[in-house]
Amino acid sequence: MPTISSKRKYIAPIIAILIICGLAVSIYMLRGYSPYVIKSSLVGNPQIVLALEDVEIVGRSDGQKTWSFAADKASVSRGRYRTEFISIRDGKLFDNNKVVASVSAGKAVYDASTGNVEVSKGVKVASIHGYKAEADKALWSAYLSQLRCPGTVKLTSEESSLVGQDLLLDAKNRDVTLKKAKLVVSVSEIP
Repeated sequence: MPTISSKRKYIAPIIAILIICGLAVSIYMLRGYSPYVIKSSLVGNPQIVLALEDVEIVGRSDGQKTWSFAADKASVSRGRYRTEFISIRDGKLFDNNKVVASVSAGKAVYDASTGNVEVSKGVKVASIHGYKAEADKALWSAYLSQLRCPGTVKLTSEESSLVGQDLLLDAKNRDVTLKKAKLVVSVSEIP
């Protein structure tokens, strides 16, 4: 039968072996943990470097406000060349710091490399003079200074409306083209 002194000489090595096994298991279990790593469940699109919610954006030219709008979400892509806005509301267009029109849309994408803007998912513009415009999509080409609205475009005033297809506004030549246009004028507006 083993004596107490012989048991004691085995206790120290057994405790040391248990501690080493515990450290090995801990290192193995925590090998992938880093306090600086973001979990994959928290990461969205890897191309997005900045995502904001409930934002207000203001555009200026020569120190004067030219446009502003609020959006539910804004995201800036890697390289900062593409910015996407979702649910645009309370948009305003300014002329000499005075509001001249209000704007709303479902989505807008700005490409900083070209200066182009694509607004989609129901574009609505209302001027302070009572004119309204609606289109599914609007594409602004900064290089060509052209605004394209593919599909159906509806322009209305208080008692008249103009509906057509594929609007093209050429800002350089001051030209507007609308295909398959249909004009409805109220008889009360004719002198």
